[in-house]
Amino acid sequence: RFFGETDPTSRRMMEDILAVEEEHAEDMADLLDNVPQQH
Repeated sequence: RFFGETDPTSRRMMEDILAVEEEHAEDMADLLDNVPQQH
């Protein structure tokens, strides 16, 4: 919301960073799904 209106370079950089972080979150969720649950 704050990036991109006047600074497209910063907006693109933030979008790229967020895309990588989203991939990391998906990888972590996949790892956690495969961890055996202890009761």
